[in-house]
Amino acid sequence: MELKKVNYISDEELTSYKKELFNSIINDSSFYKEVLLSSFTNEDIMSNLSLFDEWRKNFNIVKNIKSYQDCVKFNTFEKLILVRDKKFIKEAKKVFRTDGEKEDSELVVTDDSD
Repeated sequence: MELKKVNYISDEELTSYKKELFNSIINDSSFYKEVLLSSFTNEDIMSNLSLFDEWRKNFNIVKNIKSYQDCVKFNTFEKLILVRDKKFIKEAKKVFRTDGEKEDSELVVTDDSD
């Protein structure tokens, strides 16, 4: 039987990565403003780092989308949002409208399989 070497990440490395990720989120001023306007706190961010990081990445792509051609260019057809579901935070998606409808008529898709 062949033994495989497993890479081990120390607690210090993990803590450092969490701090780095948290700082990248709060230092993105336009995104952090959106986070605060959505009634999320720094504690929410720290408890859900991967969700907020994905939201930040999508938020920065969506800023550049003005048309369907941009959706194709960035391979992004949905706007990611985070919603509070009682004490949990989960993601939802707003599908971009390409038919000229107003933004307030966006279709919101959530995963309610829980």
